[in-house]
Amino acid sequence: MSGDARQSAEIARLRAAIVAMPEPRRSVYLLCARDRLDYEAVAGRLGLTVREVERHLAEALVDLMTAADDDGEPTPSLQ
Repeated sequence: MSGDARQSAEIARLRAAIVAMPEPRRSVYLLCARDRLDYEAVAGRLGLTVREVERHLAEALVDLMTAADDDGEPTPSLQ
């Protein structure tokens, strides 16, 4: 697979992983990554604690790392 095709496939996997995230994980991820809100702002907007925001964001990052990995397994250091 060429570099461009490989990159396009990875982007598609990452987008699919974001769409597949359960709520509120997806909203936490998008508010932090896309909208650049801090944890306290995300917590206030979604009615969560800062600790819950941290947990949902960590789970979202594991989801994305798993999706980016060609074999579909999470990176061992995150397990």
